[in-house]
Amino acid sequence: MRRRFLAVLCLATLSCQQEPTVPKIELDPVSITLSVSTQTLRAGEADTIRVVVTNNFDSPVRLTFPTPCQVFITIRSQAGDIVTPRDGRPGCLAVSSQLTLALGGSQTFTTIWTGGYDFRPPDTSAKVPPGSYFVSAALIANGYSTLAPAFKVDVQ
Repeated sequence: MRRRFLAVLCLATLSCQQEPTVPKIELDPVSITLSVSTQTLRAGEADTIRVVVTNNFDSPVRLTFPTPCQVFITIRSQAGDIVTPRDGRPGCLAVSSQLTLALGGSQTFTTIWTGGYDFRPPDTSAKVPPGSYFVSAALIANGYSTLAPAFKVDVQ
């Protein structure tokens, strides 16, 4: 009797398999892209770092952030260590704590990097040594976060 019950249970379990219905999302609901004005930074020059946040939904989106920081920018060495900002915390572009994007809309944030350990005007911060560095950006909202692929910048 017990064997018969197990056989029926196995058959019932195997016949009830169904693929889960999970919607496929082709794009991130909100995406960010990163660009730099130059990939070779020479002494005395400035590199403009631009981050664009885009709404890929078919309706407006409102993101709420736990701090006034919406976009975090960091610069890492080839070893993966954060060199800018110097204390290792991502640089934050000071903007409001909510971001509303219209249908298909976007918001652009920019900052300047002059090769220093901090995001400051030229000659106010010690400079990183010559080498290759990687600029990255992240958007971290309540319940949602996304990253932009990093850009390599050679400092000479």
